[in-house]
Amino acid sequence: MKDIFTSYLAQAVGLLANFASGVLVARLLLPMGRGELGQVVLWPTLIASLGGLSIGDAIIYFVAGRRSEAPRVIASAYALGGILSLALMICGYAALPYLMAGLNPEVERTAGLYLLFIPLGYASFYAVCALQGLHRFELWNLLRVLVSCVYTVFAALLWLTDEISVMSFTAAALIANLSVFAVGMYLLRRVGALDLRPRLDLTKELLAYGAKLHVANMLALANQRIDQILVMRWLLSAQFGYYLVAIAINNSAMTLVILLGSLLFPKVAAAESDAARAEAMGPYLRLALVLSLGGGCLLFLLAPTIVTLIYGEAYHPAASAVQVFAIGTAPGACKSLLAQTFKAVGRPRVIILAEFVDLVVTALCLVLLVKPLGIVGAAAAMMLGQAFGFVVLALAVRRELGLALLPLFTPSARDVSTIMRRLRDLRARG
Repeated sequence: MKDIFTSYLAQAVGLLANFASGVLVARLLLPMGRGELGQVVLWPTLIASLGGLSIGDAIIYFVAGRRSEAPRVIASAYALGGILSLALMICGYAALPYLMAGLNPEVERTAGLYLLFIPLGYASFYAVCALQGLHRFELWNLLRVLVSCVYTVFAALLWLTDEISVMSFTAAALIANLSVFAVGMYLLRRVGALDLRPRLDLTKELLAYGAKLHVANMLALANQRIDQILVMRWLLSAQFGYYLVAIAINNSAMTLVILLGSLLFPKVAAAESDAARAEAMGPYLRLALVLSLGGGCLLFLLAPTIVTLIYGEAYHPAASAVQVFAIGTAPGACKSLLAQTFKAVGRPRVIILAEFVDLVVTALCLVLLVKPLGIVGAAAAMMLGQAFGFVVLALAVRRELGLALLPLFTPSARDVSTIMRRLRDLRARG
């Protein structure tokens, strides 16, 4: 619970920063410009994820399980990331003219610049994963919110200096990732986990573990991005801007819940028995369910007010998509935590099956719903896919882990007493 409370404090800072930068970007660029910025970011981030081989998950797994070898694991990951980055940037430059055919040529050129996100994104993400695997959650919390804070500062500077363009916000995002990498290297050196000597055997193990998870992660990525690709292709740029605002609001609501999965992963990976896994999983799943149900209801009721109050009347059409997203908050959150659990115990085939079912349902619904219903149809398709994916993972809990599902989601007296004790501790410190 200590990790949960401190992580939520850091998450609140990150959410506030994301809120501020998201509002600034949306209001300054307006729906058309916001949609174009989304077009710039979409393909470079997809290329980075597709070619990343899930090395970040491998870092968490091996650093958590082999503390004595952590510095060499991290060094091996960075060497591997450098090779991957170079290859992916070359492929990206060759592919962008085809991937972005028919779009604004200036948007395509800016996307070419944003391919620098691949090496910078890997460098910053690996540092975050290393601290997570080391269970240095206080430093992990600091580093993972830094990118949001730095980006917000630069967004504010661009506003104050009237340097408002898709290109300027793209550059700000790159600088934010560079800042996280620099601070991450300092923190890893401070905790004695920085080494410049990669090992070939560790590199092979990172690749082997990452490859096992990569299919599942890529299916999950497809589930997260297929809607954006189709909305970008089938609807106008302004509609894409509305949809990105709806996604941003939904992600803000989900982030506090999905954060629990980041805390759960290394703890389940370190558990040595089914009983220990159940003890680690239960509190996180129960808290996720309570938070997602409550948050989803509030988001559904307040969506029109939230959208117009924060983003302005220009974005009012996004409210209906936000309400649809709100309905799927609970199954989406629980699916995310169960996926982290199966990653931690090395059962990627279960995640692959769940993500495949999610993708098939989502794709079919997108084809049927996007053109007649627009962004509301896209949101509905995402919600239905998440629900089916959660069902697959929930059914696998007993079969694969030997755990009863219902007790994992049933609140206990111990949960209440732990929360009350922590609240008393916080009041005493205040």
